[in-house]
Order: sequence, then structure tokens, then C-alpha cells
Amino acid sequence: NRITDEAMERELIALISSKAEKYLSVPFDRAGYAQCFLDASGLPKRFDPVDILRNMQVSAKDGSPLEWLYRHKNLYAINLNGARNLAVAEGCKDFRWTLVFDGNTFFSASGFAQLQDLVKVNPEAKYLVVPMARMSNNSNLLDPAFAPQAFDEPQIAFRNDARDRFDENLRYGNMNKAELLARLGIPGPWNVWRGTPWEPRHRTAAADYGKFATGAWVARLGTGAEDSVETGNASRWSARMQGIIQHCDKLDQSLLNPAALAQSLNCYQDKLTFSKLTQSAIVTGATALLGLPQLSIAQKQVVEPGTSKNDYFSVPPHLHAKPDGKFVHIDGVRSAAADNPDSDRSRFMIFVQRTVILATAYKTTGELRYAQKAAEAVRLWFLDKDQHMRPHARFAQMQPGQAGAANFTAIVEFRHIWPLLDAIRMLASAHIFSTNDLAGLQKWFATFRADWMAGKAG
Repeated sequence: NRITDEAMERELIALISSKAEKYLSVPFDRAGYAQCFLDASGLPKRFDPVDILRNMQVSAKDGSPLEWLYRHKNLYAINLNGARNLAVAEGCKDFRWTLVFDGNTFFSASGFAQLQDLVKVNPEAKYLVVPMARMSNNSNLLDPAFAPQAFDEPQIAFRNDARDRFDENLRYGNMNKAELLARLGIPGPWNVWRGTPWEPRHRTAAADYGKFATGAWVARLGTGAEDSVETGNASRWSARMQGIIQHCDKLDQSLLNPAALAQSLNCYQDKLTFSKLTQSAIVTGATALLGLPQLSIAQKQVVEPGTSKNDYFSVPPHLHAKPDGKFVHIDGVRSAAADNPDSDRSRFMIFVQRTVILATAYKTTGELRYAQKAAEAVRLWFLDKDQHMRPHARFAQMQPGQAGAANFTAIVEFRHIWPLLDAIRMLASAHIFSTNDLAGLQKWFATFRADWMAGKAG
């Protein structure tokens, strides 16, 4: 079921085939998994997703917001109920009963005889509910007279006319089997289990409610896990969730291709395709830019006290000066200072827009003059000894006179770096940057990121 280790999958298939046995395989599609994302939507506001991911703690007590963030990845990577339903559908084609049991579960001879008797004395039952005994010592099963107390979550067998199935929207570790037990009316603690406050349960009525028989027993072999894991349901659940998260993290890492990421575009398709009208507008705009002077952060006329001409400085967009010299924030009303054409904010936005237009014009026409103009702008903004922007944002969205008081919302001003990186990658494909240029750009962006994350604003 979605085996991610291709070598292991081949080995398993070879073993099964060597015994002339049949098998079904649920493939793992890397592209399908890659669409699954970390998702904080629905979490109460008291949970900070960044803190959750930083701490990486799993606890059964709070319902684990960390597990919730990983829910899409978990559901795809560990496709339990999808595989269970596939097995039921396949088994019911040819057999009266299909046993869709958990891995590592086994019958003893006496346990299986009891299951056969259960079928005979319950001809109306469409489901067999078989209690499970977790083994701490597997060798006990070698004793024919061994009969454990089976109290754990039972396994379910389906008759070929059973109409209910497992809910494939329930992920591993979240009542994925217990939900069906509850819907069928099978007595047990699952009838009072509730989801987390941000994940209410909506159960549909079972088509075959109450048509089950309970009896026999099945053994779940010991996993070899530490006693601290096997002490109870809460510890097992926490260990299970931690395993899921580690599994998903390893999958994410296996999907990464650093070399490809360094070349691929984030905002635009790798193969730029525009309509004739759009391409014409890009080329017209880029051609007009060829004759314009370049921009740099050092061109500003006014330098805020405590900063230099190479430091990026901007005021909050909704900060307004009062007659008494003080300032006030007015939501929804932009100040004149925020959009001052001589401001670093305005100059940076124009620089990015021009660079992207020139780069896309080169990429769609192949004309080197557009790439040369854009590369010149990039060198001036980031690499020029006198004109470069220093790689930090400590003075972004600062109230005048308070330079250095970090403001985390200022990161929004640098959202334009995303398409700018695409433009730089397009230009790099023209081999227009020297090795030193590329190394300098990588160093600039790495320093910018590190400074941001290390500071109060980060």
C-alpha cells in the first residue's frame, strides 16, 4: 500500500510471486504526494503554526495540532482505509468472507476455529467483530492452550453482501477503523471518542447497522517497541503520530532535487508561454526600458538619521504625521510618505518590475540586449561597491526617528523578491553573469535571510 521504497517493493513482489500467490499493489505517486501540503487552516487562534513546527511535539492530550498540520500528507502517504476498501471489494468478488485485518495480526488454530464457529451460529451477521490481544511475549502463541484476554480495538471481517465501508477521508491514527465500529453500533469506547474541537465528527448512518457478531480472538504480535511506548493507548498514539511525521519528512526530503530547484521558476512556468498580445506588450515595455537610467538604493535624496544611503528604509504605509510632529496609524488610508517616488519602497518595486519585464522579454525573444540591461540593474542593486543595498531589512517600515525598532510586518515589502529570483534565473540561463556575480548574489540573499531570521522581526 503506497510503498515508497521502490527496491523494497520489488523485493516483496518477487517473494510473493515466487510462492505463486496473488497480490494487489496500491502505487505511490510522487507527483500526487507532492500536492499534499502543511495546512494550519481550522486551528484555533491560540495555536501558532510556526511555534508548532519549531517545537515538533506530539501529545494525545491536546489532540496534537502538529498532527493536524500534517493531515494531508498523512492521508496520502499512509492510505489505510483506501487499501482496506480495495481489499474488501476484491475479496467479495470470489469469497463469502473477507478478513481485512491490521498488519502483524495472526490467528492461532484455536482462535480460527472459534471464528468458524462464530459464522455458523450467526447466519444473519454481515460483519464479524474479532477482539484483538496485544502480545507482549509472542512465544505464548506457540502453546495450543493459550487463550489471552482480548480487549483491544477489534478487527472486522466483511461478508460479501455487506454494504458499509471504511471512511477514506479518515487518516491513520484518527479513528480510521473505530469510526466504522461506532457506525455499525458495536459497543466499545469508540462510541464516546470525540475529535478535537477543530475537527468535528459527522457520522453517516450505517446501511447494515447492528448486523454483526462478536467473538473469537486474534493476536497482534509485539512490535519490539520500548515499554514506554506500549504502556497504553495515549503513548502508542503519540509514538504513532511521531512516526507519521518522520515518515512524511523523509518523503519530502526524497522529493527534493536541489539542482532542479536552483534552476526552476517559482512564479512563472519554466517554459514561458504568452499570448501574442501579451508577448507584444512585454517586448514593447522592455524596449522602452532600454533607454532609461538604472536605479539604485543609494540614489535617495534624504537619509534617515541612524542609517546610511545603502540601508533600505521605509515608513509604515498607513503612518500619518500630525501637526504636533507625532505620528498616528490610520487603517486603510495610505500616507503620502509611503508612496513617495524617492522612497526606497518605490524604487525597489520599480527595479523589480523592470528587471522582470526585461528578463521575460529576453526569455521569450532570445534577444540578448534585454538580458544585458536587466543584468546591469541587478549588479547595481546588489553587487556594486557604492550603490548596492545592504543585505538586511532592519529599517523597513520604521517610524521616523525610531530606526532599528524591528517591525515584523515589514517582510511584506520584500514579497517582490520571489518574482525577482525568477528573473535572475532567467538571466543566468543567458550566461550573462560571471561566476563571481552568481556567488555574490547567492551570498547577498543568504545574508538577507539570515539577518532577517536572527533579528527581532524574524
